[in-house]
Amino acid sequence: MSKKILKYLGFSQKTLWDWLELLIVPILILFATFYLQGVSQEQQELNQTEKNKQEILTKYIEDMTTLLVDKKLGDELNKPDKPVGVTAKARTIIAMKELDNKRNGQIIQFLKESNLVKVGKKSILFSADLSGVDLKGVDLREVNLATADLKGANLTGAYLCGADLTSIKRDKTIFKGAFYNQNTEFDFKKEADKLGMKEKENCWFD
Repeated sequence: MSKKILKYLGFSQKTLWDWLELLIVPILILFATFYLQGVSQEQQELNQTEKNKQEILTKYIEDMTTLLVDKKLGDELNKPDKPVGVTAKARTIIAMKELDNKRNGQIIQFLKESNLVKVGKKSILFSADLSGVDLKGVDLREVNLATADLKGANLTGAYLCGADLTSIKRDKTIFKGAFYNQNTEFDFKKEADKLGMKEKENCWFD
């Protein structure tokens, strides 16, 4: 920009740069405001997602407790095609597909303590569709998952000692770092190393 034009506009070269310097601060403040608003929005969405997941878990535990106490789910589970067993299984699958590994771990713990998934007994997870479920690091010791559909599920670092994985569907299932022992029932033991699984004699948490 020539000096004549600057002079015509009422600016000198010096005063123009002064104005530009003055504009830098509000521009930076404007960008910072937009950035913080974006971060705040993301945090709100994250908080809402966490809240929704916790509500799903809480509702699931409440519903299952009702089935256990009022509908005698533990007894009915051993009777083929009983509606209460079918309902409990469906609710479990739906919840686990929507939740993260931490909350799925809580579901598994609840089912174990309720004697609904243990090896040697009728399991609510027998032949269950758990495809794509997040079970990373989850304690699945002595859980009966026989013939379950675990395609695409994440079992990274999961504890599988004593679990029954007989005839599971495992296309694209992630087993990296999953622990097993001599009591784990599975028909792909020869592939364990290739899958990144680890044999652990004393299968307790580190």
